[in-house]
Amino acid sequence: MGFGGSSAAMIAAIKNNNRRNKREGFDNFSNSHSEKGKIPRKPISKEALAKIRRKLKTEQYSLLVKRIVVFCLVTMLLTLGIYFLLN
Repeated sequence: MGFGGSSAAMIAAIKNNNRRNKREGFDNFSNSHSEKGKIPRKPISKEALAKIRRKLKTEQYSLLVKRIVVFCLVTMLLTLGIYFLLN
């Protein structure tokens, strides 16, 4: 192809940096779907789930209000700044 020595050196460096053969596996890791490898989950009540949902909704609402207030303030400041620059 006529790339010269630079591309050959680049390909050799990439092959030398390949660490797939040098890796060790994780301890006690298997691909099977046994109970040993699963994350333990505890059942949660519907009341607790409803409480978490309400808390998330209130947090999202307060974040939305903060964003709207900041947007309005920035818009007002930009408008006033442009007005005073042009006069």
